[in-house]
Amino acid sequence: MQQPHGGKLFEDIAERKGLEFRCDKRDGSYVELGGGNKFMTFKLWFSSASGLKTLVKVQVNFVEYIIFPIKEVKLKSICPESEELEFLFPEFYMEYRKSIRFKVYDIFCEKARAILTRKGFKERDFVDAYMISKRFNLRYEDLEEETLRKLKFILRLYYKYRRNLNDKVSMLTVENFPFGSERYLLMEKIDEEDFHLFLNGFMVWLKELAKADSFRVNRTLKG
Repeated sequence: MQQPHGGKLFEDIAERKGLEFRCDKRDGSYVELGGGNKFMTFKLWFSSASGLKTLVKVQVNFVEYIIFPIKEVKLKSICPESEELEFLFPEFYMEYRKSIRFKVYDIFCEKARAILTRKGFKERDFVDAYMISKRFNLRYEDLEEETLRKLKFILRLYYKYRRNLNDKVSMLTVENFPFGSERYLLMEKIDEEDFHLFLNGFMVWLKELAKADSFRVNRTLKG
């Protein structure tokens, strides 16, 4: 059986790192195709320190609208300097402390698009948008045109996203936001008061974006 694109690469990584993975398209616990084969998800499993089985999920999009240039940057480790950790885990400590060169892409518009087209709310999308805007001093108001272009592109591909967008117009309120539902995933604390201020303005902007664009999209894509 022919392996999915990138499957052998992830099998090799899993074998080296002690992860559980098999590149078999028939087994949805490891490989999933979605969006009419427009994207693929690989799931690499491992047991956490608490003994719970969890996974690293890698999604590959075969169809995407690239607006901003792809950059190569040097990524720094999130592992802190620690003599104790170095003594206890010398092999892993040195590996995770080293920096690597990596190709990256500006994803703020993708985050806004995901919020508008995903069914329901995921707190992490809003936290990501907040932290990206703070880290890179971005104003979401300045990215309206680019976000609309990303939005229109994805709506032409998936009917379910057009339906979700229409639903989001009424759902985008702070009252519907799942405060604290995923805050345990954060590796660093955020300013709660500042985050709430951002959230209020960001939701208004998203709602106006959805209202302004959804009717134009629906007219051109009806049926």
